[in-house]
Amino acid sequence: VEVKWSMSNAYKWEDAGEDGVTIRIPFAGASLTGRDVSVEIKAKSIKAGLKGQPPVVQGTLYDRVSVADSVWQLERKESCIVINLEKEMPKPWPMVVAAPDAQGAMDPQSRYLLGVINEGGLFLESNPGMGAGGGFPEGL
Repeated sequence: VEVKWSMSNAYKWEDAGEDGVTIRIPFAGASLTGRDVSVEIKAKSIKAGLKGQPPVVQGTLYDRVSVADSVWQLERKESCIVINLEKEMPKPWPMVVAAPDAQGAMDPQSRYLLGVINEGGLFLESNPGMGAGGGFPEGL
């Protein structure tokens, strides 16, 4: 099966909060069946695309998923492969795949995002009065 991927967005993903993460891989110009698709979901990694072609999504996941509760399906009306990953820990994901560069380090944008998240977490731990609602610590 010859498929041309929508390269403007190789894939889209959304964090569904505590429930999990949804990945949508669009395809164009072909009528696919499950036999044309290759999806491997492991606790800490994913590899998805069409058989015989380079994967569209591949790498180490941001956090662990429940393999038994994660599923994929073809959405013919939307012309895409939909992968639902069930998180083991109900926390926000800033990214789906942490893609290392050739030296094995994270790309600059991913490194920045993780730094912001980590700094925010450390700040909130050391300043418990500064919750999600903003505001000032008690007593000020």
